[in-house]
Amino acid sequence: MFDPERKFLDNILSLRSKADKLFLVDNSSSRNEWLSDALAADRRFVYLFEGSNKGIAIRLNELCQLALTEGYQYLLTMDQDSRFDEESIDQYIRCIENFMGKEEVSMFGINHEMAVALPSCAFQIVNSIITSGSIINLSAYKKIGGFDENLFIDFVDTEYCFRSIQKGYQIVKFPGIFMHHSLGKIAAQRSIKNLKKTNRSFHSSLRLYYMLRNFLYVNARYKSDFKEELARNRKDLFHRIKNKLIYKSHRIETLRYLLKAWRDFKNNNLGKIN
Repeated sequence: MFDPERKFLDNILSLRSKADKLFLVDNSSSRNEWLSDALAADRRFVYLFEGSNKGIAIRLNELCQLALTEGYQYLLTMDQDSRFDEESIDQYIRCIENFMGKEEVSMFGINHEMAVALPSCAFQIVNSIITSGSIINLSAYKKIGGFDENLFIDFVDTEYCFRSIQKGYQIVKFPGIFMHHSLGKIAAQRSIKNLKKTNRSFHSSLRLYYMLRNFLYVNARYKSDFKEELARNRKDLFHRIKNKLIYKSHRIETLRYLLKAWRDFKNNNLGKIN
C-alpha cells in the first residue's frame, strides 16, 4: 500500500477471518501510525514499514519469501483499494481447493471488471491477470524465479504471467467471481468526437512513465510468444496516454515523462525512476 486513506481500513479488516496471517506492506514515506495502531491487537496482522517506496516487484518478492519461510503454499495479494464480498472470497477458495491440476497453475485470478452470469468455478486459461486478487502458487514461484524487479510498478504481473507460461505453468481465471477494484482516477469527460460524456480513467504523468517504459521492456522480451496480448496492451496504453493529453492539463510535463520513458528503456535505465 502507498499513502492509504482511512476509508480503505475496512478492505483490510474484511480479510482477517479468511487468512492465517496477513502481511501489510506500507510503501509510504512516513509511518501510518493510525493503521499500525488499528491492527496491533490482532496477531494475524504483520505491519511492514521501511520508510521508502521500493515498488511492487520487490515487495511481492519479499512477501513470497516471508510466506515460504512460514510454510505457506499460497499467497493472496491485494491492493489497498480492492476488496471481496464475503461470499465471493469463500467461493474463490473453494474453487482453488477443488481445482484439478492446481500444482501446474502459477497464479489464480478473478474478474475485477464486472459481474458475469457464469458458474463461480467456471474457469479460463488466460495469458495474464492483475496482481490484486490473485493467489500465487508459492511452489511454482520458486521455480519461475520471482517477480522482475526491473519493472518497479506496472506490467509486473504481466511479465510474471508470461514467464510462468514459458516455463510450462498455466494462468487460471475464474470470471464468475467478482472483486471490487479500481485503477486510476475516473472522471466524466465530453468526447471531442461526438460531445457525449463518458467515464475515462486518468493517471499521473509519473504513472504513465512507468506504463510506457515497462510496456516497451515486456514487449521487447515477449512479443514473439504473446503478440495478441501485447497488441491489446498497446491499444489500452495508447488510450490512457490519449486521455491524459487531450482531457487533462500538464501536457508538457506528460510529454517529457513519456520521452524519458522511451529513453530510459533504450538505455536500460530500469527500476525506480532516477
